[in-house]
Amino acid sequence: MDDRIVFIGYPFRVYDIGSSSVRKIKVSFSATNLTCGLNNNIYTSFSSVGVYNIDIKNLNEGRCINKIRVKPGDYRLVKLNNTMLYSNIENGIVIFNEDGTVVKTLHCTCRAEYMCLDKRGEILLSDGKSIIHMTESGSHNEIPVKMKTGDEITGLDVNEQGQLYACICNEEAGSIVRINTTTGYKEHVLENLVTPKNIAFHPTKNMFLVITDKGKLKKVDSSILDIPETCHIHEDQKLSFFCVQHDIICCAFCLRELHSACKDVKSIEKASTGVRTGTSIVDLKRRTSNFSLVIGRIVEAYKNNLKLVTVQKDGCKEKLINIRKELIVFLEELEQVIDKKGDDLEKECKDKIEQNIKDLTTRKNKSESWQTAIKTLVEHASETRILAAVKTIDRLQSEEESFR
Repeated sequence: MDDRIVFIGYPFRVYDIGSSSVRKIKVSFSATNLTCGLNNNIYTSFSSVGVYNIDIKNLNEGRCINKIRVKPGDYRLVKLNNTMLYSNIENGIVIFNEDGTVVKTLHCTCRAEYMCLDKRGEILLSDGKSIIHMTESGSHNEIPVKMKTGDEITGLDVNEQGQLYACICNEEAGSIVRINTTTGYKEHVLENLVTPKNIAFHPTKNMFLVITDKGKLKKVDSSILDIPETCHIHEDQKLSFFCVQHDIICCAFCLRELHSACKDVKSIEKASTGVRTGTSIVDLKRRTSNFSLVIGRIVEAYKNNLKLVTVQKDGCKEKLINIRKELIVFLEELEQVIDKKGDDLEKECKDKIEQNIKDLTTRKNKSESWQTAIKTLVEHASETRILAAVKTIDRLQSEEESFR
């Protein structure tokens, strides 16, 4: 589920991958199995009690799902596929909704100790010695897996591509194998593990988890499972040879077509002898370690650049604020200068206009007084007197008219 792992126990433990913190959920019974959906719904099986929906948000036991009568040994296993729950009952597998309504019951020929589901809803069961492939219709067949004496299957799960993986243990060590569900062929993916007890693929992340009998959790990148076993040129041919001259693994066809003239060609079994402690693995570890360090430094540099971008943005913003403040001060001072100059020009213009009005008013009054004088002279003065007055007023009028 998201970035948390739930361990069944008494109580349950919820491990946060990111913070490495652990929280506990109190439960009333000893759980035997647990499953999780993409929407973080957690279901656990309490053998001979039933299936419970664990309240992961409030960290409590939650409610019982199943409604049918429980017999000893029932509900040791539980798996969730979309909205359907699968669990074991006596001699069968029961499929029911999340509300507890039973959809169907399938008869089973083995006592299921381990169970997983693929995307098609088909069921894979193991009693520890064999693996049964069962469809939703109830038909089933045994996958022809060849087991060595002392080998025991201790876990099953299917990845996103529908490939089956199993934990196989013996007295010496344990391993993770990929199993062809048609032929039963086992391809060893991880070896020399300390008794792996279970395997679980993350529903969305590219990793799977392996739990050992020491209670240790091994988180593994799923990409190591994609190492090819067959030739990319001749897809039906197994990679069986190693050409030392070209430093490449090849199939029998490639050996005949491309490496027939090569002098040093070995079987892959012979070439891989001692590789675990050889110079190739040491050199590869060194190179990957150095590469990781270099990439780590580049990542740190990018992180610093990321911080620097913010610092530079804040610096630019601060400069812009300061420029704005300086512009405001400058504009305010310019406004004051313009206002003062405007006031001075306004006063000067008004004074001139007022003086012109005064002068023109005086001249207008003179002209009106002359008109009155001429009228009075015409009515009451002698002609000699009128002539003298006309000449005088005519000269003064001409002076006035010449003024602009």
